[in-house]
Amino acid sequence: MKILKSYTRVYVHHLNATLNRYQQLLSTTVESRFKYPQKGLELASIGNLLLISGNEDSLRPFRTTQITFLVDDLDEFVVFFKQHHFQIIHPYQHVPTGKNITVKDPEGFIAEYVQHV
Repeated sequence: MKILKSYTRVYVHHLNATLNRYQQLLSTTVESRFKYPQKGLELASIGNLLLISGNEDSLRPFRTTQITFLVDDLDEFVVFFKQHHFQIIHPYQHVPTGKNITVKDPEGFIAEYVQHV
């Protein structure tokens, strides 16, 4: 059970313009970019940022999630969450990059955990 990377979420309406700015600010290039048509979103990762783009209606359900953790074995994390009284906000599901779950820890912090497949 290991967190491989953490991404600060940045919610945007204009992905291309935002990516251009952050590529210059971070002096790096986009690591991944994909569409999530079922949710009306497009996402891109650059450095430790996860840019999530869509209109206000499509972004609204995701805005309370504060961070995304890329993990090695999501099933092990789910066991940990149950043992430590995390509240499951969005149950285990398949997403374009693999599988994820969104949870709230006992202090109220909401995070998405993703395992790429």
